[in-house]
Amino acid sequence: MRQIISAKSMEEAYRLRRDLPEARYVSGGTEVLRLNGSVPDATALIDVSAFLSPEIEKKHDAIIIGAGATFQDIIDSPVIPLWLKEACGYMSSLALRMQATIGGNIARLGDDSYLIPVLLAAGARLKTYGNRGMLEGELSEYVRNGGSRYTVLGLTIPADEAVSSARFSRTAASHSAVNMALSKRGLFSAVKGGGIFFSLEEALGADIADDITGSAQYKKYLIRTEKERLEEVLND
Repeated sequence: MRQIISAKSMEEAYRLRRDLPEARYVSGGTEVLRLNGSVPDATALIDVSAFLSPEIEKKHDAIIIGAGATFQDIIDSPVIPLWLKEACGYMSSLALRMQATIGGNIARLGDDSYLIPVLLAAGARLKTYGNRGMLEGELSEYVRNGGSRYTVLGLTIPADEAVSSARFSRTAASHSAVNMALSKRGLFSAVKGGGIFFSLEEALGADIADDITGSAQYKKYLIRTEKERLEEVLND
Protein backbone atom coordinates (compact mmCIF):
# COMPACT_ATOMS: atom_id res chain seq x y z
CA MET A 1 0.00 0.00 0.00
CA ARG A 2 1.35 3.42 -0.93
CA GLN A 3 2.39 5.62 2.00
CA ILE A 4 0.96 9.14 2.25
CA ILE A 5 3.00 11.65 4.25
CA SER A 6 1.76 15.14 5.14
CA ALA A 7 4.44 17.82 5.07
CA LYS A 8 4.01 21.00 7.09
CA SER A 9 6.52 23.11 5.17
CA MET A 10 8.29 23.18 1.83
CA GLU A 11 11.59 22.52 3.57
CA GLU A 12 10.15 19.40 5.22
CA ALA A 13 8.66 18.21 1.93
CA TYR A 14 11.99 18.65 0.17
CA ARG A 15 13.84 16.70 2.85
CA LEU A 16 11.29 13.89 2.66
CA ARG A 17 11.68 13.60 -1.09
CA ARG A 18 15.46 13.69 -0.79
CA ASP A 19 15.24 10.74 1.61
CA LEU A 20 12.57 9.00 -0.51
CA PRO A 21 13.70 9.59 -4.10
CA GLU A 22 10.81 7.58 -5.57
CA ALA A 23 8.21 9.62 -3.71
CA ARG A 24 6.07 12.21 -5.48
CA TYR A 25 4.41 15.41 -4.32
CA VAL A 26 0.62 15.62 -4.34
CA SER A 27 -1.77 18.50 -3.68
CA GLY A 28 -5.23 18.31 -5.25
CA GLY A 29 -4.64 14.64 -5.99
CA THR A 30 -6.73 14.37 -9.15
CA GLU A 31 -4.02 12.51 -11.06
CA VAL A 32 -3.63 10.02 -8.22
CA LEU A 33 -7.36 9.40 -8.07
CA ARG A 34 -7.69 9.08 -11.86
CA LEU A 35 -6.13 5.73 -12.82
CA ASN A 36 -3.06 6.49 -10.68
CA GLY A 37 -2.28 9.31 -13.08
CA SER A 38 1.39 10.11 -13.54
CA VAL A 39 2.59 8.49 -10.29
CA PRO A 40 1.98 4.71 -10.70
CA ASP A 41 5.50 3.79 -9.51
CA ALA A 42 5.75 6.19 -6.59
CA THR A 43 6.60 4.43 -3.33
CA ALA A 44 5.10 7.29 -1.31
CA LEU A 45 3.08 10.46 -1.79
CA ILE A 46 4.08 13.65 0.00
CA ASP A 47 1.02 15.84 0.61
CA VAL A 48 2.07 19.48 0.18
CA SER A 49 -1.42 21.01 0.23
CA ALA A 50 -1.02 22.37 3.77
CA PHE A 51 1.40 25.11 2.73
CA LEU A 52 0.61 25.85 -0.92
CA SER A 53 -1.22 29.16 -1.09
CA PRO A 54 -4.55 29.32 -2.95
CA GLU A 55 -4.43 33.12 -3.01
CA ILE A 56 -4.97 35.09 -6.21
CA GLU A 57 -4.22 38.81 -6.27
CA LYS A 58 -3.52 41.61 -8.70
CA LYS A 59 -0.52 43.83 -8.06
CA HIS A 60 -0.10 46.72 -10.47
CA ASP A 61 0.14 45.15 -13.95
CA ALA A 62 0.65 41.55 -12.77
CA ILE A 63 -1.53 38.78 -11.35
CA ILE A 64 -0.02 36.49 -8.73
CA ILE A 65 -1.51 33.00 -8.37
CA GLY A 66 -0.60 30.60 -5.57
CA ALA A 67 0.15 27.03 -6.61
CA GLY A 68 -2.70 25.82 -4.38
CA ALA A 69 -5.35 27.71 -6.35
CA THR A 70 -7.78 25.29 -7.96
CA PHE A 71 -9.11 25.52 -11.49
CA GLN A 72 -12.44 26.65 -10.06
CA ASP A 73 -10.77 29.29 -7.85
CA ILE A 74 -9.25 30.72 -11.02
CA ILE A 75 -12.54 30.67 -12.92
CA ASP A 76 -14.32 32.43 -10.02
CA SER A 77 -11.66 35.08 -9.43
CA PRO A 78 -12.60 38.61 -10.61
CA VAL A 79 -8.97 39.48 -11.43
CA ILE A 80 -8.15 36.53 -13.71
CA PRO A 81 -8.18 37.33 -17.46
CA LEU A 82 -10.70 35.60 -19.68
CA TRP A 83 -8.10 33.55 -21.59
CA LEU A 84 -7.02 31.75 -18.41
CA LYS A 85 -10.60 31.23 -17.23
CA GLU A 86 -11.38 29.64 -20.62
CA ALA A 87 -8.39 27.31 -20.37
CA CYS A 88 -9.44 26.19 -16.88
CA GLY A 89 -12.95 25.63 -18.24
CA TYR A 90 -11.58 23.04 -20.67
CA MET A 91 -11.67 20.70 -17.66
CA SER A 92 -15.32 19.69 -17.97
CA SER A 93 -15.89 18.18 -14.51
CA LEU A 94 -16.81 20.64 -11.77
CA ALA A 95 -15.71 18.13 -9.13
CA LEU A 96 -12.24 17.94 -10.67
CA ARG A 97 -12.03 21.72 -11.19
CA MET A 98 -12.70 22.20 -7.49
CA GLN A 99 -9.82 19.87 -6.60
CA ALA A 100 -7.16 20.16 -9.32
CA THR A 101 -4.58 22.88 -8.64
CA ILE A 102 -2.69 25.08 -11.06
CA GLY A 103 0.59 24.11 -9.43
CA GLY A 104 -0.11 20.42 -9.91
CA ASN A 105 -1.07 20.88 -13.55
CA ILE A 106 2.17 22.71 -14.27
CA ALA A 107 4.38 20.32 -12.29
CA ARG A 108 2.91 17.29 -14.06
CA LEU A 109 4.07 18.67 -17.45
CA GLY A 110 1.39 16.61 -19.12
CA ASP A 111 1.18 16.38 -22.89
CA ASP A 112 -2.57 16.93 -22.42
CA SER A 113 -2.21 20.00 -20.17
CA TYR A 114 -4.99 22.55 -20.47
CA LEU A 115 -2.91 25.33 -18.93
CA ILE A 116 0.74 25.08 -19.96
CA PRO A 117 0.26 26.32 -23.56
CA VAL A 118 -1.69 29.43 -22.49
CA LEU A 119 0.72 30.17 -19.65
CA LEU A 120 3.68 29.86 -22.01
CA ALA A 121 1.93 32.16 -24.47
CA ALA A 122 1.42 34.69 -21.69
CA GLY A 123 5.06 34.59 -20.60
CA ALA A 124 4.27 33.28 -17.12
CA ARG A 125 6.97 33.30 -14.46
CA LEU A 126 7.24 30.68 -11.71
CA LYS A 127 8.30 30.69 -8.11
CA THR A 128 9.84 27.31 -7.26
CA TYR A 129 11.71 25.55 -4.46
CA GLY A 130 14.51 23.03 -4.85
CA ASN A 131 18.09 22.26 -3.92
CA ARG A 132 19.08 25.90 -4.38
CA GLY A 133 16.22 27.17 -2.26
CA MET A 134 13.60 29.58 -3.55
CA LEU A 135 13.95 30.60 -7.20
CA GLU A 136 12.01 32.66 -9.72
CA GLY A 137 12.22 32.16 -13.46
CA GLU A 138 10.40 31.72 -16.74
CA LEU A 139 7.87 28.90 -17.11
CA SER A 140 9.46 28.22 -20.50
CA GLU A 141 12.76 27.37 -18.80
CA TYR A 142 11.02 25.07 -16.31
CA VAL A 143 9.24 23.20 -19.12
CA ARG A 144 12.36 22.88 -21.28
CA ASN A 145 14.25 21.46 -18.30
CA GLY A 146 11.55 18.86 -17.67
CA GLY A 147 10.53 20.39 -14.37
CA SER A 148 13.66 19.04 -12.71
CA ARG A 149 13.01 18.39 -9.02
CA TYR A 150 11.76 21.88 -8.27
CA THR A 151 8.35 22.32 -6.67
CA VAL A 152 6.01 24.98 -8.03
CA LEU A 153 4.96 27.45 -5.32
CA GLY A 154 3.21 30.03 -7.48
CA LEU A 155 3.26 31.98 -10.70
CA THR A 156 2.88 35.47 -12.08
CA ILE A 157 1.14 36.43 -15.32
CA PRO A 158 0.71 39.83 -17.01
CA ALA A 159 -2.69 41.35 -16.30
CA ASP A 160 -3.20 42.68 -19.82
CA GLU A 161 -1.79 39.92 -22.05
CA ALA A 162 -3.78 38.85 -25.14
CA VAL A 163 -3.95 35.07 -25.65
CA SER A 164 -6.24 32.92 -27.81
CA SER A 165 -6.55 29.18 -27.23
CA ALA A 166 -8.26 26.00 -28.39
CA ARG A 167 -8.73 22.44 -27.18
CA PHE A 168 -9.50 19.34 -29.26
CA SER A 169 -10.70 16.02 -27.87
CA ARG A 170 -13.18 13.25 -28.68
CA THR A 171 -15.52 14.38 -25.88
CA ALA A 172 -15.48 17.13 -23.27
CA ALA A 173 -14.40 14.59 -20.65
CA SER A 174 -11.77 12.83 -22.78
CA HIS A 175 -8.01 13.38 -22.75
CA SER A 176 -7.08 16.29 -24.99
CA ALA A 177 -5.59 15.40 -28.35
CA VAL A 178 -4.28 18.96 -28.75
CA ASN A 179 -4.26 22.09 -26.58
CA MET A 180 -3.03 25.24 -28.31
CA ALA A 181 -2.42 28.88 -27.47
CA LEU A 182 -1.28 31.85 -29.52
CA SER A 183 0.03 35.26 -28.48
CA LYS A 184 2.57 37.80 -29.67
CA ARG A 185 5.17 35.35 -28.32
CA GLY A 186 4.13 32.69 -30.83
CA LEU A 187 2.26 29.39 -30.93
CA PHE A 188 2.49 26.88 -28.10
CA SER A 189 0.88 23.45 -27.92
CA ALA A 190 0.53 20.35 -25.75
CA VAL A 191 0.00 17.33 -27.97
CA LYS A 192 -0.99 13.94 -26.57
CA GLY A 193 1.63 11.39 -27.47
CA GLY A 194 4.07 14.09 -28.47
CA GLY A 195 4.86 16.60 -25.74
CA ILE A 196 4.88 20.35 -25.26
CA PHE A 197 6.00 22.43 -28.22
CA PHE A 198 7.16 26.04 -28.54
CA SER A 199 6.39 26.71 -32.20
CA LEU A 200 4.34 25.50 -35.14
CA GLU A 201 7.47 24.16 -36.83
CA GLU A 202 8.55 22.24 -33.73
CA ALA A 203 5.13 20.57 -33.40
CA LEU A 204 4.81 19.70 -37.08
CA GLY A 205 8.31 18.24 -37.18
CA ALA A 206 7.93 16.17 -34.00
CA ASP A 207 7.51 12.43 -33.63
CA ILE A 208 3.91 12.20 -32.37
CA ALA A 209 2.21 8.91 -31.55
CA ASP A 210 -1.03 7.58 -32.94
CA ASP A 211 -3.32 6.84 -29.99
CA ILE A 212 -6.92 6.84 -28.81
CA THR A 213 -7.11 10.63 -29.11
CA GLY A 214 -6.25 10.53 -32.83
CA SER A 215 -3.52 9.85 -35.34
CA ALA A 216 -0.33 11.88 -35.54
CA GLN A 217 -1.46 13.13 -38.95
CA TYR A 218 -4.77 14.31 -37.51
CA LYS A 219 -3.11 16.11 -34.59
CA LYS A 220 -0.69 17.92 -36.89
CA TYR A 221 -3.58 18.87 -39.18
CA LEU A 222 -5.37 20.43 -36.19
CA ILE A 223 -2.31 22.42 -35.19
CA ARG A 224 -1.65 23.65 -38.71
CA THR A 225 -5.22 24.69 -39.54
CA GLU A 226 -6.25 26.03 -36.12
CA LYS A 227 -3.34 28.45 -36.03
CA GLU A 228 -5.08 30.59 -38.67
CA ARG A 229 -8.29 30.79 -36.63
CA LEU A 230 -6.39 31.68 -33.45
CA GLU A 231 -4.67 34.47 -35.33
CA GLU A 232 -8.05 35.87 -36.37
CA VAL A 233 -9.35 35.69 -32.79
CA LEU A 234 -6.22 37.34 -31.44
CA ASN A 235 -6.44 40.20 -33.95
CA ASP A 236 -10.15 40.92 -33.41
